[in-house]
Amino acid sequence: MKKDVEFVNILRTFSPQDIMIIKSILDGSGIEYYVQGENGITVRPFVDPARVMVVKEQADDALELLKDLDLSFYVYRPDRHKDNDKGSEPSE
Repeated sequence: MKKDVEFVNILRTFSPQDIMIIKSILDGSGIEYYVQGENGITVRPFVDPARVMVVKEQADDALELLKDLDLSFYVYRPDRHKDNDKGSEPSE
């Protein structure tokens, strides 16, 4: 990963199965991503969700690829129009 690239959170999930499917789709798409907290969801389930982080310029493409997935449990997709989710919790 390049240091000057900005990553944004496109979704959160507590499901390791969702992460496997998402990674498979993104790996085949050329979208640069990483999963923050992936190991934590197995060690501390339902405490901290894993966050799928993608390059900011590729966020819309990634969301388009993932939009029709029927993901398992809790999935949070940050508002695409807000530019404030870089790993922090949503404000409600």
